[in-house]
Amino acid sequence: DGANNSNNVGVYLADGATVRATGSGAVSVTGTGATASGNANHGLVIDNGSRVMSTSGAITLNGTAPAGIGDLVDGISIQGASTIVVSSGGNVTLSGNSGFHPNSAGVDVRDHAVVTTGGSGQIVINATGGEGLYMQNSGTLLAAGGGISIAATGLKAGDGFGAVELRDGAGVVTTAG
Repeated sequence: DGANNSNNVGVYLADGATVRATGSGAVSVTGTGATASGNANHGLVIDNGSRVMSTSGAITLNGTAPAGIGDLVDGISIQGASTIVVSSGGNVTLSGNSGFHPNSAGVDVRDHAVVTTGGSGQIVINATGGEGLYMQNSGTLLAAGGGISIAATGLKAGDGFGAVELRDGAGVVTTAG
């Protein structure tokens, strides 16, 4: 929407889109939202049944939302049923920055989306935003053999924004192999 500079996403994977590496190949995706003020100018969105997959290589996702004025400007947003980011053996790293906008997150995992690793792969989250890491409505981080590391910074304590917020059935789970 050029009239109000809203809905300008750096990288948008939607409607069952797939990014896949086989063997030991790695996946790296970087998105930067529009620099103008406006709403929903996300860095990277993976939505509506889309998949980012690697057989045994690492997955690195980077998203930066604009530093200007706006609402709902997530660095990385992973959302929707059947939406999955999965490496069967490598690490999955999500690095998102939304600045310190209210109602925005560095990394947002929601609405039954899953980020998962197998084997000894780890999930690493680096998130800065109004909410650092925000998860809701059964959004899930699942490390089947490795660990989960979260480094998050939120707007400021006491204003309803935090470094990490999980709600409405969201989960962070590690299991021994």
